[in-house]
Amino acid sequence: MSGSARSAVDLLREALAYVDAWLEYRLWKLRTPGAQVAVWFGGTLQLSKAYGVANIDTREPLTTAHLFRVASHSKPFTATAIMQLVEAGKLRLDDTAGSWLPALSEAGSPLADATVRHLVAHAAGVRRDGVDATYWALNRPFPDEAALLELALREGAVRQPDATFKYTNVGYALLGLIVGKAAGSTYAEYAKAAIIGKLGLRNTGPELDEARRSEYAGGHSGLSSWTERQVIPHVDTRAMAAATGFYSTAEEMVRFASAHFFGDARLLSDRSKSEMQRPVWTGLARDAPQDGYGYGTTVRHYDGHRMVGHSGGYPGHITRTMWDPDEGLAIAVLTHRCGPRRRARLRPRHGAEPDRPR
Repeated sequence: MSGSARSAVDLLREALAYVDAWLEYRLWKLRTPGAQVAVWFGGTLQLSKAYGVANIDTREPLTTAHLFRVASHSKPFTATAIMQLVEAGKLRLDDTAGSWLPALSEAGSPLADATVRHLVAHAAGVRRDGVDATYWALNRPFPDEAALLELALREGAVRQPDATFKYTNVGYALLGLIVGKAAGSTYAEYAKAAIIGKLGLRNTGPELDEARRSEYAGGHSGLSSWTERQVIPHVDTRAMAAATGFYSTAEEMVRFASAHFFGDARLLSDRSKSEMQRPVWTGLARDAPQDGYGYGTTVRHYDGHRMVGHSGGYPGHITRTMWDPDEGLAIAVLTHRCGPRRRARLRPRHGAEPDRPR
């Protein structure tokens, strides 16, 4: 490691000493039950720490090994799987959804002509979660494959492909079915073998693992309807796993992120990473016109750093992981409480109207 690189590591470690105290204060200020934080830089883990408790009912201390539901972090995993299959010649980004999911073509669904490229960039005009999305409130089970296809056929298409950014969990769930068919297995089997296993991740998986239920950090409600947070149970997201089912730890999320640094060939070529991490849609904020969304990744700029990654919002959890693929820096913060969300407004680079996610 060069002298300048050593200096960068030293500066980071000095900053992390301040961050540690700041996080302690923020958790107290926001009455957050707990959080995991991890930082990767200089080819190694620079910070992995847990704060608070795993469950407010049991008061069990939170550790760096507790499992969090990281929700839409599932999308970078799914986009990675798509790009791997493209590199292997088993799938093309311009393949239509109907060519892989015949039920869409047989029913004459407009979604049959949407391409894999459309789906992975939230450009297919697919409804976000369905007209009745009460499974997010845990009022009913998440859709299985049959229910997902029925939902897609009945109410999935709401806009023309490429007309505007339309964030969609349904679209990414359909990508999960396509990954399984292209791989000749299931989405879960492929993700475990080609991504999780290849990176040696032991605390990451594509769906709730019943055998490890005792290892999960409890989800916790917001405070808008209660004076005290309530513990929220974990559920299987079934056919929606490719959009929102993953579990992991902060430490393993930065390890996953490190495989998306340029020069790292464990999962993808640099060419595929460049395509995946390049904004298709821009305009995350009016004062940040360069920010946007690529293939399963958000792109943001912080003080000159171009950071790529994703956030996640699962019942009782709010999480985010971001990485700088050029500098080799990755940061993950996982919390297990609900809270207010800011809604992003995005616009395509060619100027169509932005989506306004629910």
